[in-house]
Amino acid sequence: MIDQLPDRLMLTCLAMSAAARGRYSPDGRQFVRVEVSESERVEWEILPAEIDELERRGWVVLLPPRPGAPEDQAEAMLTEKAEYWLKRWVKVNRQRLRGLLEQFRPGRRPDLSIEVHPVRANAC
Repeated sequence: MIDQLPDRLMLTCLAMSAAARGRYSPDGRQFVRVEVSESERVEWEILPAEIDELERRGWVVLLPPRPGAPEDQAEAMLTEKAEYWLKRWVKVNRQRLRGLLEQFRPGRRPDLSIEVHPVRANAC
């Protein structure tokens, strides 16, 4: 089963697991911010189809929007089931992680709408 999990979905799950916080862009796209070091963070975009797939697998629970937030901007929380499969996937794919992240860098995969962006800590 581990080898059948889509890399992109698992990287999204990993980003959600390690996220310091999330945000919505003005056009409605969803990002999670992951602290890489004290001076740098990355933003990882989460596609609606990924949330749907994580929800279908029982790996994410959608929480109600915070007070004052738009109705369509709910927060998501990973379940214990997601954490279990994520740990197994990371253990099996530890050596591949750097290469996988490189595949999704801006400009490397123009066919993907998802990119990883470096963000300076003082810009957040």
